[in-house]
Amino acid sequence: MPAGLDVGAARIVAATADGTDGARNAALAVDRSDYVEDFLEGADTPSIETDDGIVALGDAAPEVATIANDSPTRLLAADSTLPIDDVPAAVEALLRGLVGEGSGPLRYAPPSGVDAGPIEEAASALGYDPAPVEPGLAVLYDALDAPPTGLGVVVDGTRTIATLVVAGVPVSRSELSRGGDWIDQEIASATGNDPEEVAELRANADLEDPNSGALALRYDTLLSNLAIAIAEESPAVDEPVPIVVAGAAAPMGIDGRLEDALDDVDLPFAVASIDRAEDPEFAAARGALVAAEDGSQIETDGAEADPATAGFATGLADESAATIALASGSGTAASESGTAASGGADAAQKGGADAPAPATAAGTDASDPGASAASGSPELDAEREELRERLQRLEDRIGIDDEQPLDEDVAALAEEVATLVALREDVSALEAAVEDESDAGASGVDVEALQTELETVADSLESRADDLEEQVAATPDAERVEDLEARLEALPPIADLADMAERVGAIDAEELSEVADSLDEQSASAEAVEERTDALADDVDGLHDDLDGLQEDVDDLHENLDALEDVSTDLDALSDDVDAVESAVESLEDDVVDEATIDAIRERVDVVETTVEDVEADFEDAASTTDLEDVEERLEDADEELDGARADIENVESRVGDLEGEVPDPDLVDALSVDLEALRGRVEELEASVEDRFQDTQDRLQTVEDDLDAIDANAADAEELATIESDVATLESTVEDAEADRAELDGAFDDLRADHGAAIEDLEADVADLETAVEEFPDDSVGITQHQNAITRVESRMDEIEKTIAEVDANAESGPGRAAILVLGLGLAAVGGLGAGLATLSDQVALAGGFVGVPLVAVVVAWYVS
Repeated sequence: MPAGLDVGAARIVAATADGTDGARNAALAVDRSDYVEDFLEGADTPSIETDDGIVALGDAAPEVATIANDSPTRLLAADSTLPIDDVPAAVEALLRGLVGEGSGPLRYAPPSGVDAGPIEEAASALGYDPAPVEPGLAVLYDALDAPPTGLGVVVDGTRTIATLVVAGVPVSRSELSRGGDWIDQEIASATGNDPEEVAELRANADLEDPNSGALALRYDTLLSNLAIAIAEESPAVDEPVPIVVAGAAAPMGIDGRLEDALDDVDLPFAVASIDRAEDPEFAAARGALVAAEDGSQIETDGAEADPATAGFATGLADESAATIALASGSGTAASESGTAASGGADAAQKGGADAPAPATAAGTDASDPGASAASGSPELDAEREELRERLQRLEDRIGIDDEQPLDEDVAALAEEVATLVALREDVSALEAAVEDESDAGASGVDVEALQTELETVADSLESRADDLEEQVAATPDAERVEDLEARLEALPPIADLADMAERVGAIDAEELSEVADSLDEQSASAEAVEERTDALADDVDGLHDDLDGLQEDVDDLHENLDALEDVSTDLDALSDDVDAVESAVESLEDDVVDEATIDAIRERVDVVETTVEDVEADFEDAASTTDLEDVEERLEDADEELDGARADIENVESRVGDLEGEVPDPDLVDALSVDLEALRGRVEELEASVEDRFQDTQDRLQTVEDDLDAIDANAADAEELATIESDVATLESTVEDAEADRAELDGAFDDLRADHGAAIEDLEADVADLETAVEEFPDDSVGITQHQNAITRVESRMDEIEKTIAEVDANAESGPGRAAILVLGLGLAAVGGLGAGLATLSDQVALAGGFVGVPLVAVVVAWYVS
């Protein structure tokens, strides 16, 4: 993905297809500490670790500087104090945060006076193909259609650049080594504010606002110097040129100020429009992105390109059109220059010495010492050039000393201005006279005499300049002189000093006297202020002591803060635990109804067990009674109770199934399967025992049936009566055997009931385990079908157990006599039915038929006996 980058003095901004982003061009190397590391972990800007510590980058650097009581440096700048070995890694980390890793072209507007190697190394490491583009050209890429023709102006923190572009080719570059930082320092020095605060105010200012006088004055000075440089260094262009202003130090209203500055100079081209770029801080980065998306080669050595420019995209330029436009502009400028010179000569011939001097090709005023004029000889040109240089040097030396009294300042300034104006008028008159005489050629004026006069004036000027230089050299404070020279550059142009001279002449002496008195009063006030300052200095010393104590308190607070952060972490963990507990409580509340249902079922089971015990007691009572109907009613009641118990158990099993569906634990299912298999084995043993006993009883019943048949056939035969008596004895013996069998069955029943109770207890324990598992594993899931099959098997085995219990109870309660036989028959019928059912379930059809015949025989025998 292509990317664009603008490496400014204050900020490094980037543009991609996703938008724009930026970070401070700042870095700070600090020692490792837990506090700094914790802070950088939460910062939005990256940092790097070195052998000596940590380097905070971008917007985090000033904040870390506050923590470390240090000052950040610029990451990419000529005055950067960051160790050079750390710069490549730092630049790569910062670019990674701005554009990330990618592929394709990356075009960047490089900084001035800084090695761009780390930028290209970092971009290459991130996968890009980097190349530089001219900053002013990048601004035009963003604002104009390709191939652009215009003047791109970039006002940055440490530089101000104006690039003239023709058909996409940068043909000239004018640069000042001043920008927003210089303005911030000037205003901060004048107002006593911090430059950072001034920079913030400047960024939000409007230069058209009447209240921005000081700021507007500095911008006027900066833009006037830029306009002069543009006029001197730009080639002629024969078409109107649009101007776009951008940069981090280009506030609102700068376009109007630049227009005023350009009106004061003669440009070699016409101005079509002057506009401030939209979102000017990111304009160059967006233009670099346009060049990257074009993907064409970056040319740094074009035929018409200024060697001082960084480069231009060949796909967004038309070099042949640029060549034609520059040639046309040069021809037009030469034609205008010739016309102006010819017109001036004609006017001089007609008007003589009193005619005004003609305008030059550049359109400057004839009174300008540097204006071009026709000369009669090379000597006069040399003299004129030397005179111009001396005048320029004199202008550079003029200044105002703020520490002198105001009346002395005004007087000295008035004297210097008057002298300068007089000298300039003399020089202008001499040059005009020389030009007139040279053009006229026959006026009879002695050129040598004029030259002598000019040399005299030049000597006078030189003498005056030497005096001024000696006066400056005699100043004891050389640094103060340098400061004055620097401040001179911020003064208005020398042409405005004439107006100042007139204003000085209008000053009243009485007003000066009043000003002097006012200054005396201010001096006295200053002494009082000094005394107060001394007192404040003492207070400051005391405050320093207090600050030392406060620093110790701050250190303690930092330690407490670390502890609080640990506590905060613990609280967060506890909060998570509370949330989990609350969730569990909500789940338990949802299960309260189910638990209540389970408790009710358990009570119901207890009632059923009590009822079963009552039924067993009733069966024991029934063993000594012949009231078969009463026994049958009790059996029916017992069946109803057992049906209720079965329904309750089914509800429990349903709940178990639900719990298994909620918490399908394979281990628990395996354990239940083992228990069921054990119960199944026990039931099978009981079935086998009952089957054997049933077979014995069937054999005995068959014998009894045979005996009964014999009794019926030989009822009158005493012998048969004896046989009957014997059979009766045998039957009594059989009953005794049945009682023994009943006792045995009672033991088996007790065992089975104990096993049944144990199974119920195991099931209840399993239910409790399942409920516990519900709380502990609410999110597990397995196939429902598997567990439904297991539940079905449990229900089937429970039904079989209950049937077996009922049959065993019936058999166990059988007693002597007909009622006991009837009960025994019914029991055998029930066992036969149970066997038939089990055989059917086991797909044993033949065995099931045998079990069906057994109950029929048992019912017949029971009916016959009863």
